Amino acid sequence: MRIALSLLCSQSKNLVPRQKDNEILMFGLVAKTYLEQLLDPIDRPPSLIKSCFRIIEAIQYYFKEDKLVVQQACAKSWTELYASCLTGQSTENKLLIGILPLLQIVNGGGNMVEQKTATLCLCEMVEVLKSFRDLDMLRKMLGEVLRMFLRSSHDFPYLIRTVGSFAQIMDIRQHF
Repeated sequence: MRIALSLLCSQSKNLVPRQKDNEILMFGLVAKTYLEQLLDPIDRPPSLIKSCFRIIEAIQYYFKEDKLVVQQACAKSWTELYASCLTGQSTENKLLIGILPLLQIVNGGGNMVEQKTATLCLCEMVEVLKSFRDLDMLRKMLGEVLRMFLRSSHDFPYLIRTVGSFAQIMDIRQHF
């Protein structure tokens, strides 16, 4: 496990987009393989949350890539990590690892490509949460996503789609 994470987390590689998307998808595969046993032996004591956070940071490294296949791979690995490793965790840990880093990227301004990738990940996270019927997480996310949508001066199609998904899932009128 340590070897796989070390190899995947080393970001000194010059890869073409097709190689990058395959590399990113390996993060999701590692998460699906180890599930809640995704424990990096470098941590003392070993911690699922620390391991997940390390993988999330590694995936975020690729957010600046302006290639759709890379952005989709980021979203897929992000959601696979959540679905495989975090669904049994506390709401606080699920928010800390699965949602807040994405909201911080979008709300933080800066790199538009990173923001676009983060909105794609948020959109896919809503679908995963919907499939798990995790209404508590969806409720916690909804207010932030709506505020972000209303404040956003950029046209992020995935953010618009995310708000549309919320409209289908929940009665969003109560949040206005």
